[in-house]
Amino acid sequence: MTSELDLTIHPLSRQDGQVYTEMPGLYAAQAPFQPARGRLKETLVLHLAMDGNAPLPPREHKKLITHLADVYYKTPGSSTTAMRQVADELNDILIERNARGENSLIQSAGLFTMAVFREGRLYFAQSGPTHAILVSAGGAKHFYLSDLAWRGLGVSRKPNIRFHQMDITPGDIF
Repeated sequence: MTSELDLTIHPLSRQDGQVYTEMPGLYAAQAPFQPARGRLKETLVLHLAMDGNAPLPPREHKKLITHLADVYYKTPGSSTTAMRQVADELNDILIERNARGENSLIQSAGLFTMAVFREGRLYFAQSGPTHAILVSAGGAKHFYLSDLAWRGLGVSRKPNIRFHQMDITPGDIF
């Protein structure tokens, strides 16, 4: 059974005790014209926050996140295969960026959440100390990487990422 779901994004962030209705690093995309096989009916949402003492300038941040969306939609295969490709790409970019730093003390890690919505299914991945909450008719489920909280992308050659998938229905909030 397939169902059409609307995706409404309400960005909300908290910084220094203040609540904001903008979320830097949040990006949503639909399949471009002629995506890779299997990507046509997918909606992608990415969120990248940088942790550490080498933040990305806003223009670079936006360029990177749109590049990652392009990588996703150009990668054939399953949704998780494309998600893994995006995580690997981001990890490589951040490792190279950290290695180029003038000082080994100036580094940053990517705290990354990636969600794919496709025909009543939600596939998502997390890296670093990120939170995700799914509220549905059956209750709320909290996803937090407490055992991986100290790591994000860009700190080791092997990306540390956790994948999840579940059914979603109209009215669910993620």
